[in-house]
Parts: sequence; C-alpha cells; structure tokens
Amino acid sequence: MARTHKTLTVFGRDLDLLLDRSGRISIREYADEANIDYKYISQLRNDPGRRPGRSYVSMLKPFARRNVLELGEAQQLSLRHRARLLSPAECNEIFPGLSEEEVLASIDEAQKHTELARTEKADAHPTEMLYRPVPFEAPAYDKPQVPVTQWDEMNVVLREMGIFCGTYRLSASKWEPLQCMSRSQRKLWFMGIVGSKWVSEEYVFAEFKKFARRIQARNGEVRFLLMNPEGKAISRLKVLRGGALSVESLERFKELMAEFECLQVRLCDQMPSFRLVFIDDKTVAVSRYKLDKESYYQSRFGWEAPHLVIHADAPWSLYDAFEYFYEQVWDTSIGL
Repeated sequence: MARTHKTLTVFGRDLDLLLDRSGRISIREYADEANIDYKYISQLRNDPGRRPGRSYVSMLKPFARRNVLELGEAQQLSLRHRARLLSPAECNEIFPGLSEEEVLASIDEAQKHTELARTEKADAHPTEMLYRPVPFEAPAYDKPQVPVTQWDEMNVVLREMGIFCGTYRLSASKWEPLQCMSRSQRKLWFMGIVGSKWVSEEYVFAEFKKFARRIQARNGEVRFLLMNPEGKAISRLKVLRGGALSVESLERFKELMAEFECLQVRLCDQMPSFRLVFIDDKTVAVSRYKLDKESYYQSRFGWEAPHLVIHADAPWSLYDAFEYFYEQVWDTSIGL
C-alpha cells in the first residue's frame, strides 16, 4: 500500500512507522478503527501547526491492541507529540491489562529519561568530549608529538584514525538519507538491511530520483548493498525482530535500477554488522545495528542510532578498512 506524502510532521512520521508495524494498514482503516475523523488525522500528519488533542488516547489504542506498541514507547510518543506523559488513567485505558505498578514504573522511567535529556542539553553529552578536536587539516604523515593530557592524547588518536566528528542520532542529522543525497557529488555507497529509509516515503523516493538523475549526468556511481530477502540471515533477523521486517522497499529499488544505470543494488546473505554510508571517497558514517525487537523499537527503527564519521585522508584512517569490508561483501553478493 502506497501512501501519498507531503512533508511529514513528527507525528506523521511516527504514525506511518506504527502503521507499517501493524501490517501496513491504510490510514482510512486506522482512522475507522480509532473512531477518529480521517481528515483530522491527515492534518496532524502534514500540518506542523496542529497537535494531537483529547483523542490522542484513541489514536494509540489500535496499536496497543495489535501488540505493536508497548507502554514505554507510548510514553515517549506522548511526550514528543503532546509535550507531556500519559496519565495513569490514560495508560489504563490504552493498556487495560497492565498493573498499577507497571503503569507507575513507566511514568517514573519516562520522567527519568526526560530529566536526563534536559541535562544532556544543558551540559554537553560526555561523548562529545571526544569530538571536540581542532578543525581537521590535511595531516602530515610524521606522527605528531602526543600532548600530555589524557583527553588531548585521545583527540590526537581520533584524528590520526580519521574520526573527526560524530552524530548522536540519525534523525535530523547530516547523515539521514535526504542530507546524504544532497551532499553527494558523484558517488554514494550504502550498506544496510533493506534500505527502507531511502525509498519508502513518497517524498524521499522522489528526491532519490532527482539525486540519481544528477549522479548519472556526472557519470557517477550509486551502490546499495542490502540483505537477500530469500536468505537465511534475513529469516533469522525476522525472528529476532518478532516479524517486524518488511522487504517492500526492494521493489522500489528495482524500479530505480530500471530507470538509472548509475544505480547498482546487490543482496548479501549475512547478518548486518554495520550501517555504512560512503560519500565521494571522502567520508564514511558508521553505525551498528540493534538486531533484537526491543532494542530496535527503542532506537526508533534506527533513527536514534549514533553514527561515527570517518575522514578518508587521515594517516591511519579507518575509512580504508570499512571500504575493504564493503567491497568484500559486495563481491560475494548477488544482483537484485
């Protein structure tokens, strides 16, 4: 089922992910099941000026009934969409089978998470200490004198290995698909599971076509290395994720390959180790995958995953190692 998209709001993106988890039911079917006006749902998906109101509990009920939404995630969604947590009464209405202790524990956990986020915003996250080196310069290949302090030494090591920055989450970063496509000039390689973030949303799919057209005009190259939908590895991954794995994006890639010669897609039969995005032989963004169902949902399907960014020009850059790994898997994979 294809959904027509304008630019989605945060609510709209989260709703579509929940609908996909539910078996890709249509928005009209969902609105009928939630007993909410379809036009109102459409406004919430596309109008950044609209916020969910009193019917928010009804909006979550269909997903709780289908066992694709847990209380902890529901609390985070409520906080993101309404700027407040679900009350005990709302929790009981959405999840009638839970005990009072479970409900109160979810509120306490969400409050702790909120306070931690506020603290991280006020004070730089500890990991950011690692990514505060001086601006990266073309390195000299003589090993520099290592400063005496521990953090200075760590920063020198990171620069020597090409690690000059990172992003704490994929969403709204320079490494989410739309940003990667806009920055790529002649080459983009990707390694992932099924590549859904690049083609599933209609507006992103349209941008991919513009991107591929531009790269093809420059005689560039786009490679996507994804999991074989008929392989043993993806069957194992489906079990780990409780069946929450759609391969419909592969049909989109077939459509793109038929239109653009610059795009190649191959399929591998191995469990995903890394999410990799190479851009123009200059940088690679690296992230690890959360394979089990609970961790996958907690990471908001990978949108909350941190990425390490590695520059290719450093003396001991890890870029070459990841590129070598990519090419090894590519050479042993089959065409889509």
